[in-house]
Amino acid sequence: MKFSLAFIILITCIQLQAQSKHISKKSHYIYHSHGISFQKYTNLKARITSNPKYEHIPTSMGTLQLGFITVANKLSFTTGATVGNSLSGNKKTRSTACKMLGASIDVGYNLYAKDRLAITPFIGLEVENHTVQFNKDNSTIAFDSILSNTNIAQSVMPVIFYNTFFNYRTGITLSYKSIQNKRSSVGLQVGYSGSFAVTDWKINTTQTLATSPKDGLYKAFANVIFRYQFFSKKKQSPANTAGLGMAIN
Repeated sequence: MKFSLAFIILITCIQLQAQSKHISKKSHYIYHSHGISFQKYTNLKARITSNPKYEHIPTSMGTLQLGFITVANKLSFTTGATVGNSLSGNKKTRSTACKMLGASIDVGYNLYAKDRLAITPFIGLEVENHTVQFNKDNSTIAFDSILSNTNIAQSVMPVIFYNTFFNYRTGITLSYKSIQNKRSSVGLQVGYSGSFAVTDWKINTTQTLATSPKDGLYKAFANVIFRYQFFSKKKQSPANTAGLGMAIN
């Protein structure tokens, strides 16, 4: 069912993109957004909670996204790259750090656009790579012992797990054009993202482990978006082109 949904979203994006090629009125934007996401690695957390050596996994993450937007009449097409990170505990002693790197594509419909305000629901797809690093408290270990003892040197290394999630995403964006500069706008985006399948946590980026916990990524997110329109040359009309040719002749 979830893979069918992914296929439908992908086909919808392709069809709408093809239809937009026949629309003469297009606007192109670059954007950056700053926000927060709320997620839980449920099964990984359950395995870690029972071990007092490690700090709990944070459930929120700060995010930064950069990308491009094309608006064709009531349709909008958005591509973006996202990074995120969070930390729990004390970074000088015991802590858990989460990092994320992702890419997404969305298609939206301008449900309302009037008086500089626009309301745009959207659906899309995304892929995200997540890293969770557990740092033990090494403050009681003597400096010289690390240099002289290989086992101690290995024991202070953090434990790092990796996972990659393929998700659907949906939400709504409210944007408001600047009064002073109509090519710029600021907006608020809220939404939800969910995995199509659960995948296991790995070490060394790709290596699997026996009885490794499996998780799906289910998160709510909110972003403040800043959008800037490209400056583009106006196309000459056929009449103007013909007039130019006659003047040259």
